[in-house]
Amino acid sequence: PTDDPAFAPEPITKGDLGQWRRGARNQAKAAFAALEQALPTFADEDRARAEALLAQRELCAQRIDELTDAPVHALKTRIHGDYHLGQVLVAQNDFYILDFEGEPARSLAERRAKSSPAKDVAGMLRSLDYAAWTAVMSLAEIDAGSVEPVRELAENWRRAAEEAFLDAYLESAAGCPSWPEDETEAERLLDLFLLEKALYEICYEAANRPNWIRIPLQGVSNLLGLEAPADDQD
Repeated sequence: PTDDPAFAPEPITKGDLGQWRRGARNQAKAAFAALEQALPTFADEDRARAEALLAQRELCAQRIDELTDAPVHALKTRIHGDYHLGQVLVAQNDFYILDFEGEPARSLAERRAKSSPAKDVAGMLRSLDYAAWTAVMSLAEIDAGSVEPVRELAENWRRAAEEAFLDAYLESAAGCPSWPEDETEAERLLDLFLLEKALYEICYEAANRPNWIRIPLQGVSNLLGLEAPADDQD
């Protein structure tokens, strides 16, 4: 608790959910536009994944609406805003979190805006997914024949890492008013910010690393409940 209005927690309102819905929808619009523009730069299998996702614009919009159409009983606070593995250092058996200025590409007003800590949790979960896929893709450049067994190991590691992170977070945050007591409300918030983050990643990879586009494509597809293309395991 604080008397500083810039940091004082506030209830999440219907207006906040509407703003987060518009932000996620705008991010989806930008992601689909980036995919269309970058299609020629993708490998064949990634182009097929991108085209499959492009056909699901309405489903994505519907999912965003579903995740923001009911009240959330929790507080919004200042958050890290750019939380991922690269912002965490391990030293002397302890963890140090860095760079609390938020995403550099966003305006100062956006970076100072209060939100749900679920946004930071989503950022770390997406980062763990990237870590697993990076191991697989790095090996593929050296020994394509070893990809399948490593893919399974990486997937198992990702699930275990996500579970450990979430379990520890929820245990530490138990009773904290910024995390919804209702599990359904918490899941909706987390899924909303996971989807928004993966859509943001599509924009980034399409513009900077087209050969990495499959990571956020798979992330968005999973969140929308879509099946992977038939050749996804080839």
